[in-house]
Amino acid sequence: MKRVLAVVFLSFLVMQLCLLPMAVTAKCLGVSTVTLPVTNITDSTATLKGTWTSLEPNPVTLCVSFQYSTMPGVYDSETPQIEMSQSEPGTLPFQANVSGLSPCTTYYVRTQLHFPCSTPKYDCTDYDGNVVSFQTTGCLPPPPPPPPINPLIGAGSHGSSGSGTTTTTQSVGLPNIVTQSASLSDRAVTPGTPVTVTADIANKSAINGDKKITLYVNGQVETTQGITVNSGGSTQLTFNVSRSEPGDYSVYVDGVPAGSFRVELFRGSDIILIFSAALVGLAFLIGMVMLWRRQQRID
Repeated sequence: MKRVLAVVFLSFLVMQLCLLPMAVTAKCLGVSTVTLPVTNITDSTATLKGTWTSLEPNPVTLCVSFQYSTMPGVYDSETPQIEMSQSEPGTLPFQANVSGLSPCTTYYVRTQLHFPCSTPKYDCTDYDGNVVSFQTTGCLPPPPPPPPINPLIGAGSHGSSGSGTTTTTQSVGLPNIVTQSASLSDRAVTPGTPVTVTADIANKSAINGDKKITLYVNGQVETTQGITVNSGGSTQLTFNVSRSEPGDYSVYVDGVPAGSFRVELFRGSDIILIFSAALVGLAFLIGMVMLWRRQQRID
């Protein structure tokens, strides 16, 4: 009996050793970040902001940073890492000032997790926050409008001859409806599970307008929705997208990145549970074999 217990104990020890690397990876499952709108924007500087949330019941210490670039999906610049700790579940803000930006240029920003802090780029990409975009100032002012054309002199709109009245036709502006930001509801799903894409749409003109908003997945048109936005107003538009094939999928809404999601046969937590069950079953099987052999010796 002692030998059987020893075998079972060793089996559980092996199980824990095998689960240790996976447990470190799973640390990121309980941590998420959100990239907030950029503030203090000038022609060469900006303040990047974000929050990180820990759902872990135990104390967590990690580093966060911002990655940014002028091209969505390609982040060639990164701010210094910021070490942060939480002793209990909650949300904390963090920010970083960047300089050396180009004037009148659109930048894309996302948050990056580092666990532990000494690791330059730990593979927590699936749990990074959403991507936001902003444009630096310093753009040249638009050229002045052309002078009025085709003036009506004389008869005018009142039908009086030789009155000297001059009338001009006023141009009507066009609506300026833009996608300000976009985000995903999930970063990792199983095949067939839908992911909700949320886009913030704003009308920056003085007139009401309509526009068709297009959703792209891996550079291909997924679907299009029409939307009406009042002048100076904003609204949210949602899409649902799902994939049955495992892999990584990048999502854009009218050129604004919403991030990417991964389709996996099993999530990280599911793999750990399956692996644990397999090791427990193996330990039980070894114990039963040892009992059978001992019974054979007694007989």
